[in-house]
Amino acid sequence: MKSKIYLSFVAATTLFALLSFPIGATASHSWNNYHWARISNPFNLRVVDSNTTDWDDNLNRANSEWSTSTVLNLLYESGDSSSRARKRCVMITGKVHSCNAAYGNNGWLGLASINITGGVHITQGSSKMNDTYFSSGAYNETARQQVMCQEIGHGGGRCGRRGRSRAALAPPAPSRRGASA
Repeated sequence: MKSKIYLSFVAATTLFALLSFPIGATASHSWNNYHWARISNPFNLRVVDSNTTDWDDNLNRANSEWSTSTVLNLLYESGDSSSRARKRCVMITGKVHSCNAAYGNNGWLGLASINITGGVHITQGSSKMNDTYFSSGAYNETARQQVMCQEIGHGGGRCGRRGRSRAALAPPAPSRRGASA
């Protein structure tokens, strides 16, 4: 009897762990069913780079990781990296516009925005990385990469990466500002 209870406990614990802590990251799950209208998969989607050069590796890696999906093939396009263009980060029809700037202490590290038509079809998007927080020293390179990857994914209609800690994607609490992540 003890053996049966023990096996049930181990099975339940294993099932809980597998459901609670996904093993791999995938790029195949949608964000509220929003998607780009297309004829077939994968489809090409241009990501316009209006980031400063210190974000280049993050954007290139995010584009590469999302392009391993069966849905998206993200293509790099150079954009205006002037301070004004980065701060405004205006959406461009048929593309995702990626920008970084000091957007202020507003509660977000990264922000994705999309315009839709027909209730679900994305027509344009933007992905903003907030240097107000990233310049504070509270976030390391891993956090920068996670935020870039998540926001670019949202622009492509993906819901982000499984296994990411919500805490890693949120600004520090007032008492933690300046702490090392």
